[in-house]
Amino acid sequence: MYNHNGYYVGWSPYFNYDTPELLKKSQLLPTPNNKRYEWAISKTRDAKDVTTIVKKLQNLDEESEEFLDVVVELLNAVDEVDNIYCGNTVSPSLKQ
Repeated sequence: MYNHNGYYVGWSPYFNYDTPELLKKSQLLPTPNNKRYEWAISKTRDAKDVTTIVKKLQNLDEESEEFLDVVVELLNAVDEVDNIYCGNTVSPSLKQ
């Protein structure tokens, strides 16, 4: 997306322009859908289990290329659900 001045604008707070590789990975981030998610207290059929993905995120530096890959994975995983479950970990604090 470009703004009215012709500058390329990312649609996510995770967008990273630092290298051409990170820019390409950033373009895989889903566009905002204004959806609010509920954290399920226990694993239910309708809750998407993101435990494995969150554990990966907790061990990564936010500036790493792999971090961006895992954020894309997480956001795509929850895109079609309303409830999210994350077991045995602290709920992730993702940028708003």
